[in-house]
Amino acid sequence: MPSAQSPGLATSRHAPVVVLADSLEKPSLDDRDYRVTNKASAALDVNVGCFSDEDEMPGMANAVGHLLFMGTTKFPVEDDYSQYLSTNSGDYNAYTAYTSTNYYFDVAAKPADDEEPSETNPSPLLGALDLSRRTAEHYSANQMKLVVLGREPLDVLQNWVVELFSSIENKNLEQNRWSDREPFRLSDLGTQCFAKPVMDSRVLRIVFPFMDEHSIESPPSEYIGHLVGHEGPGSIMAYIKSKGWANSLAAGLAPVCAGSPDNFEVRVELTEEVCTNYLPQEWIFQEQKHLADVEFKFRQKISVSDFTSRTSSLMQTPLDWRWLLRGHSGVGKFDPSLIAESLEHFRPENMRIVILSRDFRGDWDKKETWYGTEYRHEKIPAELIVEFKKSNEMSKDKRLHLNYVCRKRTTSSLTLTSLKWRRRSVLDSGGSNFVYKKTLEDGKNVNHCIETFFYVGHQGDCQARAKTRLVEQMIQEPAFDQLRTKERLGYIVFSDLRNLTTTFGLRLLVQTEKTPEHLDRRIEAFLKQFGEQLQGMSEGEFKSHKRSLIIKLLNKLDNLKQESSRHWDHIESEDYNFERNQGDAALIQPLTKSEMIEFYNSYFHPSSTTRARLSVHLEAQGAGNLDTKVIGVLKENGPEDIPQEKRQSVHLLRSYLEGEMKKSSDALNSVIEGIKKLGLSQDDQGEAVGGSAKIVDSARGFLMSATSRLACVSAQAQKPSNKSASLRKPTSNEGKRRKRKRRRSAQARCVSNRSANLNGKEGKRIQGQYFIFRVLLKTKS
Repeated sequence: MPSAQSPGLATSRHAPVVVLADSLEKPSLDDRDYRVTNKASAALDVNVGCFSDEDEMPGMANAVGHLLFMGTTKFPVEDDYSQYLSTNSGDYNAYTAYTSTNYYFDVAAKPADDEEPSETNPSPLLGALDLSRRTAEHYSANQMKLVVLGREPLDVLQNWVVELFSSIENKNLEQNRWSDREPFRLSDLGTQCFAKPVMDSRVLRIVFPFMDEHSIESPPSEYIGHLVGHEGPGSIMAYIKSKGWANSLAAGLAPVCAGSPDNFEVRVELTEEVCTNYLPQEWIFQEQKHLADVEFKFRQKISVSDFTSRTSSLMQTPLDWRWLLRGHSGVGKFDPSLIAESLEHFRPENMRIVILSRDFRGDWDKKETWYGTEYRHEKIPAELIVEFKKSNEMSKDKRLHLNYVCRKRTTSSLTLTSLKWRRRSVLDSGGSNFVYKKTLEDGKNVNHCIETFFYVGHQGDCQARAKTRLVEQMIQEPAFDQLRTKERLGYIVFSDLRNLTTTFGLRLLVQTEKTPEHLDRRIEAFLKQFGEQLQGMSEGEFKSHKRSLIIKLLNKLDNLKQESSRHWDHIESEDYNFERNQGDAALIQPLTKSEMIEFYNSYFHPSSTTRARLSVHLEAQGAGNLDTKVIGVLKENGPEDIPQEKRQSVHLLRSYLEGEMKKSSDALNSVIEGIKKLGLSQDDQGEAVGGSAKIVDSARGFLMSATSRLACVSAQAQKPSNKSASLRKPTSNEGKRRKRKRRRSAQARCVSNRSANLNGKEGKRIQGQYFIFRVLLKTKS
């Protein structure tokens, strides 16, 4: 990089100054490289969001956002891209907003050998930029904004962008605008809505339809939001807090979409238990501008992916390119006429009030379609509108005083109980296996949740913690790919290292409508599968995981807030090991694959006799009627025109299984006999018997799994062939012939019975057994 001494400062008492790239100055004694980042990142923002969805296909923009991570020319396998980022200390994500979809990732800035990037030693950023090829056909280059951040020279980054992105077709599509749309009808204004939240929260939201600020350089909402949301003496917040009415207040613009009027929203968090007309004041605007200048000059560094994602999104607005790094804050000139015009929107009859509270005194007369939220919607009473328009008489306090809340906190005394021992956390080791079940209080909630925790050791066991961190690094992507992407068990699926008060371990968490018992079995199946993956993992991939984890642990913190938070975490937990990451990184470096296999098999593998496992089941009350769920599965996994008789077969099987479960012990014996007829291996037979015993003890989870599996197979058997009869109800003679045929070949019955007649005791018995085995053993027919 070119450098030169600055003659103006060379003779001063300070060290000589070096000019970098003709713009950056620093003392020559400073050996820090200010143009180097530990991570690289890129973000692509596309001007297509959920507002562009067609009425008959809601959710399409979000679905495209998910599908575009499932495979590319360079990464054809659906999990390859995420694995590439994971082994290079990176991550990726995307979000769908009203008018845009934003894709972003971050990745290690240095190549795998930790050398500087070069033509022969390419940066991981170059490989990850294949994100550009993840574009749907209806995406157009002129609708996209790209931000790339890396440690390479600008000309190198520019060449990469041209090489990888120039192939995207420019269809010259017009920018999406909604100038002909109004967020609210006239009848929607002057209304109030009381809604019943799931959580015990109390929130007041006042929404005013506002002007479209999309193209305004000096947004008046910044000025108004600064005044309404101010918390100093004489402010709205200070007054309502002194009355004990509220805990917090926030005010500001809630953008809707380009071309359409935005909303200005005031949000107040309520406790259990505005003012004289002022002309716009320039000193308030200048105060805002000064504070924004200070904030920008001393802004702390944020993560590279946050920077690229936010900047690419900001590029979709008409903001001058000179202000992209700064944003709207502190930009523009004081415009009192525009502020006065915007204030005309703040009228009682031009607002909507939303109150969230479980303590509403009245009837919830409506229910929201998708989430089932109970609410009441009505016009604001006329007398309340009149009350809003009254000007309050306000006088200055004779003296300043502190709020009661502050006094209470100051005078609270130290008690003996506050000095008691912190709660300890321990799970018996040596083959322990506990299940804790709790029914969720919300009767309308349909989502079960399971967290499976594997206890590893005490916080002071550095070697075990380092190994657990490496297991976490290696298992995260496979767990997400298998349990969420492939098996579609639920939207929320993740695994991580969990630190408790005095101990730590590994956890896997899934939230879904499927039963906890079913999730438990699938997690165990995945852990067994990952054990095989670990055995077959190449040395190169294993070393990549180690390197990726070490880079994450030693990665420099972005700002003082992160550093302060990390230190306080150690203080609060009374751990005081402020160099834990450095110590763990040193212990991870020499670990071998054989050591990790032994560690995994001992602490996590289902066959281990020494692992300590706790499975927490949160069971939902509103999981829904089984018949309804099975019909939903049929529609999801097969053609829309599934014949009614195929659905009926599901209900017949359910009735049979319910009857068998009532017999309990007889049901298990029946299952064991059926297993022998399948001709399975001894290992599979043993697993089936053990799994069947658990299922008999949990009939509901079993019925859900078995009938869901039957629904899938029934959907696949849509087109009957010569060898496979349909599931329609047979005639009397036809049924007799089938019964005689079943008696001649017991083993063939069990294997090909997916489309057999369910009428008759023997047929229902074998049909039920067959799907028991399919669910428990994942056998392939």
